[in-house]
Amino acid sequence: GEGHLFVVAGSLNYPGAALMTVMAALRSGVGLVSAFVPESLVSSFAAQVPEAIWVGWPETPDGCLALEGQYLLKERIARASALVIGPGLGREPETLALAMDIVKTTSVPILVDADALHPSVIEKSGGPLVLTPHAGEFTRIAGEQELPAYATAVKATVVLKGPVTRICAGAEVYHSLYGGPVLARGGSGDLLAGIIGAQMARTPQNVLESVCRGVVWHGLAGDALARTHGSVAVRTTQLLDFLGNVLRL
Repeated sequence: GEGHLFVVAGSLNYPGAALMTVMAALRSGVGLVSAFVPESLVSSFAAQVPEAIWVGWPETPDGCLALEGQYLLKERIARASALVIGPGLGREPETLALAMDIVKTTSVPILVDADALHPSVIEKSGGPLVLTPHAGEFTRIAGEQELPAYATAVKATVVLKGPVTRICAGAEVYHSLYGGPVLARGGSGDLLAGIIGAQMARTPQNVLESVCRGVVWHGLAGDALARTHGSVAVRTTQLLDFLGNVLRL
């Protein structure tokens, strides 16, 4: 394993998203994962996934990440080779303001997912930017714009998740046909964020290639899961057990 991925995620309302993102990153070849999550979740997360470095973050009254915790990230950020922000974060204004500042002041490649996909968060990024919206989130951030025009406008690599996932960094669009309906369930995007984040941390100098590698790996593991267990009576996290297998194809 190589690289050090930072994950800023989770709230008391959506605790599982952060856990799934971290589990997926650890299974995807990254050397270290530091996860910044609400402090009241740390002991249970550390018991479930002891391989990660769990950092407890001060909470707002509603159980989201509070602005005052920023120093926790600032004093460690020099160790990061990539950062993922968003899974399970919630949409509290204070937490969105925090996300906005993190994206603006972080110089390593940064993946923005889920609740952090908000125009105010992604308009100014300090480092290479990757966005991983599904169709509804894409409309929220891009309005009526087509994918290539939007990716060019915000200078980001955009992964538009769907039955065919489209990856765009500027004019060119790459299509991933892997994965199928087994990936159309809750938590699948959290796993994808962790897998892509791990690839970005391993090869931060080549963001587009890292993103494509993560999308295809996630899709191939989904196909292998569906071949083995079908695509109905499965849990999202079962996909993690197939990440190693598909590398040996």
